[in-house]
Amino acid sequence: MSGYIEFNSKVYFRRPEEGGRETPVFSGYKPSIFFGERGTLSIISIEGKKEDELVPLGKSYYAKVILLYRKALMNELKVGRSFELREGLKVVGEGVIERIRYLNEPENSW
Repeated sequence: MSGYIEFNSKVYFRRPEEGGRETPVFSGYKPSIFFGERGTLSIISIEGKKEDELVPLGKSYYAKVILLYRKALMNELKVGRSFELREGLKVVGEGVIERIRYLNEPENSW
């Protein structure tokens, strides 16, 4: 997966009454991720959940986030930086970067 960046984060998925999704997501969910006005596509894997396992809304989770087009956001990535998860214009969640891993780092550097 050359050109990708992964980072650990804590994410929160909004409930419908908070303006979020109507249905739960799965680990492996693929929303757009935005840092301010700049965004790209992402894949979110929830810690401790299998890809086909539902992730209830209204809770925070530790997750691994993969950015599919890293060049779009290279200057935005910093530990402690917050981000939004969107489906179109709708904000369905938010999170904070806890640790960044560039793909050329060894796997055990997490």
